[in-house]
Amino acid sequence: MSHRINHTGRRKLRHEGLNITLVETSGGKPLSFNADLRIPEDLQIAQNHKVYVEAYVKTSCKRFDFGAANRITPPADLSLSELDSGANVLFRVKVVDESDGVARIAALADKVRPKNENDDNNRKPLLPLVSKDLGEQLWVLAEDEGAEPILNVSNAIPDFKDRVINDPLLKAAIFPHVIREIAFLLYSDENEEDGWVEKWKEWFRLNLGADFDHDLDKEEKKGAVEQLVDRFCEKKRFVSSAKAILDK
Repeated sequence: MSHRINHTGRRKLRHEGLNITLVETSGGKPLSFNADLRIPEDLQIAQNHKVYVEAYVKTSCKRFDFGAANRITPPADLSLSELDSGANVLFRVKVVDESDGVARIAALADKVRPKNENDDNNRKPLLPLVSKDLGEQLWVLAEDEGAEPILNVSNAIPDFKDRVINDPLLKAAIFPHVIREIAFLLYSDENEEDGWVEKWKEWFRLNLGADFDHDLDKEEKKGAVEQLVDRFCEKKRFVSSAKAILDK
């Protein structure tokens, strides 16, 4: 049965209560996922509202029926094999009122970034690193239209992910650029309501003394970002670390 979708009165679901974990194959392609979904009581969602999870990669999408809001139950088949490959999987969680034949979205969370089942303690790091087929590129910072950033690194080089984490020369070559791109993202008003933004802003405040004054013009923001990159490099002592390695 088809439904017309009415977006009036839609509420925002916080990402913090939506724990989605990818279950991957050895080749790195997502095979399926697990989801632990909690609908906050303060949203006052009716118990008979339906809960749907949509997994999507670019223009490909697959929808899963998770039952009613008062008894969220994942379906038996959570396979993601039908999605396009080559990009990161994101999720939407929709709470839908279907009581009168017109499907009204009562609450929505979009651009939910999943955890990886191999993450330490199953906790999602501030900047996840994911091994992927990137062709001839070594790394790409994936932003995915406002979703929280992740660092994709090439899976064509053995142990490259571990080397990115531990090799001082690779860290010096990669992470200043990553910090620059994320800082520019945080100066964008488009992401202001997303939960990942506050987590990253807090990291920048605590570690680099950032204040993110949105009243700055374009050139002033560019200068502020470069100051943050300079502070990051000074704190990490990239040049000193590189010289110590090369002088051995």
